[in-house]
Amino acid sequence: MVRVKGLLRDIDPDSKSPLCFISYAWGNVENEKWVTNFAKDLQNSGIDILLDRWHNGPGSSISRYIEKIDVCDYVLIIGTPELGEKYRNIDKDAVVSAELSLINTKVRQPSKFGRNVIPILREGTSTDVLTPLLQDLVYMDFRLQSSYFSNLIELVWRLYELPLDHPWYTELKNIT
Repeated sequence: MVRVKGLLRDIDPDSKSPLCFISYAWGNVENEKWVTNFAKDLQNSGIDILLDRWHNGPGSSISRYIEKIDVCDYVLIIGTPELGEKYRNIDKDAVVSAELSLINTKVRQPSKFGRNVIPILREGTSTDVLTPLLQDLVYMDFRLQSSYFSNLIELVWRLYELPLDHPWYTELKNIT
């Protein structure tokens, strides 16, 4: 990640870090820990992160927090069985439903909002854990721990919109 940060300084020393909203479903302690560690890894890469556990503490407005999806450069949706279940059963989690509703609006209107929604497959299959609109998007597969770092590099590269033909991209993706 140090090399990526150095490359960013070389390309544009005044570039601003992208702001990413991470959407996920609570209900599985292991996945909740994974999301927190994933957010820390992105943050260590210089990405600005909006994560409910960090930015929406007790007494905060859930609605105002969810509305921040509109000001973020990217939205990362963590696909897990809990997310799929909460989407299919709208009464189970109003927060997840509200987030997914706003995210689906962004997906339906790419000319207005851009292509800034990135599904992250953490567990299960895309048809089981992602909304129908998200299933049409190319997702990043983070199900295998052995490919975590390579996928993280690819995601960070995408979030910073770095050129895919840069020689460091292939070199860094192949580090295990």
